[in-house]
Amino acid sequence: MESFNSNNRRNRQERQPVETGPPKEVLAALGKLATRQEGGTQEGGWQNQALCSVVDPEIFDANSRSEEFIAKKYCSACEVQSDCLLLALNNNEQFLIFGGLNPAERKNMLRKSLRSRY
Repeated sequence: MESFNSNNRRNRQERQPVETGPPKEVLAALGKLATRQEGGTQEGGWQNQALCSVVDPEIFDANSRSEEFIAKKYCSACEVQSDCLLLALNNNEQFLIFGGLNPAERKNMLRKSLRSRY
């Protein structure tokens, strides 16, 4: 007779792997961005390279944890994420997801930064 633990171990081994890459929607947006960049100029600075520039901006006005998770997935795949975060911090943005952080997370980041200076 098998113990509960060995049975549990077997069940874990039989599970299907969890998809860890970017969601299909993020990959599609990356494709749109690449197509736009190939066909045009790089006017507009880093904002033209931002993944959010080719998706519905409402995505970044997250009203729930699940919406925030989706918005942050886009940010994590964006090559100008740090520029976006810097813009939000410099302009004291109070709304939306910027650079992969929500307003409370940005506020906390600034607070910790100020504490470490003194």
